[in-house]
Amino acid sequence: MTHVPITHPTQPESASDGDKEKLRVATKAMLAKWNAALQTLHAAIQHPDRVQALTPYGESWQPGDKVLIPEFDFPPGLPAWMRESDNWARRAGADVNAKRRNITIMVPKGLVPKL
Repeated sequence: MTHVPITHPTQPESASDGDKEKLRVATKAMLAKWNAALQTLHAAIQHPDRVQALTPYGESWQPGDKVLIPEFDFPPGLPAWMRESDNWARRAGADVNAKRRNITIMVPKGLVPKL
């Protein structure tokens, strides 16, 4: 079985700490690694459902590259607001280690009943 480790697509954003140049460089490096991994994986598929050419990523995200995760890929019962990409979860803390231990979730207003 073929296995290729890749970087999570949010890594450049979290590693750049708001620096646009760091983000550009990190995204370019990540996508280059993805392209290499995809070539390996594409070649390893012996019986594809359909034959199609591999289209590599560019040096930056392009329109249509980042799509929403299909609802059926989420656990049953997950609230609809958790499928949104509007920054409802944040890592909080004074340093990298603290941020690794703390994920703060903000439930949108009106969804939690008042007691």
